[in-house]
Amino acid sequence: MLRPCALVLVLLIASYSVASQEAVKLIELGQLSKRIANRKLVPLWKTIRCDEGVDIYVINYGAKTEGRRRAELISDSWGFRCEFTRFRGFVFIDGGQSKPRSVIWKVPIGVEPPQP
Repeated sequence: MLRPCALVLVLLIASYSVASQEAVKLIELGQLSKRIANRKLVPLWKTIRCDEGVDIYVINYGAKTEGRRRAELISDSWGFRCEFTRFRGFVFIDGGQSKPRSVIWKVPIGVEPPQP
């Protein structure tokens, strides 16, 4: 028979594994420039650099040219400023015509990705 402490530990681990299997909204950015990307995104990338088995989904809203500009700024902040030891996929999604903004999600592999 399990002791009460061991049972609590098993329940905590089980609840954590279920809770960790969902998409997590990391940040939403309105205005985006190279300076803002470096100031806000580089520290964010450093905090998630050890997360295994996740993809980063970026939903860019606004005109198509604005979405491409935002994708380039976000990619640059990821690739040229940080050193990562594990590969993570980036998925860029066109959010459609709306007020320009970018929403960045961390999505474990196998979990339903966010939709615009």
